[in-house]
Amino acid sequence: MDFDRIKSNMKKISEYKQKNNSRCTLGVYSLIFNQNISELESWVNEVQGLGFDYMIIKPPGLGVGNISHIEPMRLEECKPSLERISKMSTHSFLVQVRWDLFKKGCTRDYDTCLGLPFMCAVDSDGSVYACNWFWGNEDFKYGNLNKNTFPEIWESRRKKEILEKVLSKDFDLSKCGACRQNSINGFLWTLKNSKNPYRFLSDFRDSLEGHNQPDHINFI
Repeated sequence: MDFDRIKSNMKKISEYKQKNNSRCTLGVYSLIFNQNISELESWVNEVQGLGFDYMIIKPPGLGVGNISHIEPMRLEECKPSLERISKMSTHSFLVQVRWDLFKKGCTRDYDTCLGLPFMCAVDSDGSVYACNWFWGNEDFKYGNLNKNTFPEIWESRRKKEILEKVLSKDFDLSKCGACRQNSINGFLWTLKNSKNPYRFLSDFRDSLEGHNQPDHINFI
């Protein structure tokens, strides 16, 4: 089964990390559906047992036509299970539930997608898109890994043109929904507009002390 192969590969990655004393942070994203909510607690324990550092649980995104293929999760129905799961963190394993992604809309204190240059989305067919929200949209496709290497795509003129379009004042952010970049954008927007960015970063580091977080400030 493909799922068994995935777990086998996860185990190999974790063993490689331990053998080589790597500081690479290993994490798992898991989508919740009505069909798997009852299995999540055992899956969290399994991921922890494989030696991973964190796990993020979120509902499936409702952009790019997904709404026609899946039934949206209703928070009121799965909240008791998710609250139990969110308390399964340990000193070496973080469990995070993305409560914000259950909202239909997306609250923004920023007017530019500052997080876009730091992430992308890779499809199973090798296509590289600007972000998950525009998955499958050719207008936001950087290239394809079957035709070019990732560095070639990442440094291409095509990617530069798409970034310029999205980062321009003419781009309408209301087209976007709640996405991974939203939390990054909130952080970067505050940093960009801070009167004392060094103090802001110092305070941010201090706020992480005593909390179970992957051990680098870049984990936003």
